[in-house]
Amino acid sequence: MTFYIRRAIPADVNEIFELHVYTIRNISQDYYSLEQLANWTERLNQTRYLEAIDEKKVFVACEEHTDRVLGFAQLDQKRCWIDACYVMPDQEKQGIGQALLQQLEQEAQQLHISALNVNASLNAHAFYAKAGYVKLQDDVHQFLSGASIPCVLMQKRV
Repeated sequence: MTFYIRRAIPADVNEIFELHVYTIRNISQDYYSLEQLANWTERLNQTRYLEAIDEKKVFVACEEHTDRVLGFAQLDQKRCWIDACYVMPDQEKQGIGQALLQQLEQEAQQLHISALNVNASLNAHAFYAKAGYVKLQDDVHQFLSGASIPCVLMQKRV
């Protein structure tokens, strides 16, 4: 599969939203209860992605010939935080996630950010560790609804 990475644009919002929800529901079910997954996905909506595209660094990986969004990643440059790095489950292990993560790291370097943090979901912990992120501690990600999911706080110097 040949793909390319580019900055996300408002026209990508529906594909990003659908990919994000689908990925959470299909990758994470071995690590989180159905209730946790529902709490995780219920907070997602297209407006959040439009705001992120405007205020943060959001990138998409697209299939070369169809321009279909295969994955996306989001950097909150003000907080030095990776908000998201997701790839369609049927496209895993093809270097898409790694390429998206490297794009975020390059952006961070250009912005003179010395370290990036991420609250890695339990299923993504190994992905970040393989990319050089170090576990700082077991953590809990709290949603605005009050619900939470366990995660792993990780960091990498970039």
